[in-house]
Amino acid sequence: MNPAEEKNTLEFELSGEDLKRIEEIAAEIDLDSAAGILQYGTSCQQKIDTFSDSVLENARKKDMGKISGLIAELAEELRGVSSGGRRKRIKMEKLEDNVDTMTAMLYDHQNRLLEETIRLKKFYQENLSYYRELTIYIEAGKRKLEITAGGAMRENFEKKIHDLEVTRLICVQMAAQLDIIRNNNVAVSDKIQAVLKNAIPLWKNRMTTAMSIEDAAESNGQLISALDEMVRAQNEGSE
Repeated sequence: MNPAEEKNTLEFELSGEDLKRIEEIAAEIDLDSAAGILQYGTSCQQKIDTFSDSVLENARKKDMGKISGLIAELAEELRGVSSGGRRKRIKMEKLEDNVDTMTAMLYDHQNRLLEETIRLKKFYQENLSYYRELTIYIEAGKRKLEITAGGAMRENFEKKIHDLEVTRLICVQMAAQLDIIRNNNVAVSDKIQAVLKNAIPLWKNRMTTAMSIEDAAESNGQLISALDEMVRAQNEGSE
């Protein structure tokens, strides 16, 4: 999708307070001041630049590949019992330890995703506030151009307004990116939840059944041996 065609989820209706501020800012604009025009709206642009760095740093700290690898490794462990037939108790207990370790790691990842969801919500609200502030500066600039015929730096100011509109587009793109990250987090969190609440309990149930069957078979074998021994001893005593 072309950046200029990015769907805008940040649209809002200007409040009475916003309109009042637009008029106040427009009244302070001097179209003959090169320095004033150069600095117009730059504080907001700098905030957005810093904000973008924060979002990027947050993305760098994520390791979704590690989560996917952990889930795949756990699935392999679970398949081991399902397809491997009866196993010795010591092997099954070792396998259970491995599953418990990976389960703890998945819970940790799930908690991190929850923490990031909270951060993403704050990011979105912060991004929205910058979008609103830029919109106010843009509308104030356009208002000034409407009510003012001349101005030595008029053309420069028109370019400045266009520059602010480009910066505002960054906010639109950022909102779309935050939505993508959030949706990915939801998908991974749902997968982790399915593993923790369905796959692992089912596996443990199967393992418990397998161990019980093995114990029963071993006990029955010992009982049969003991009964055979008793019958043999009784036969020998009656001779």
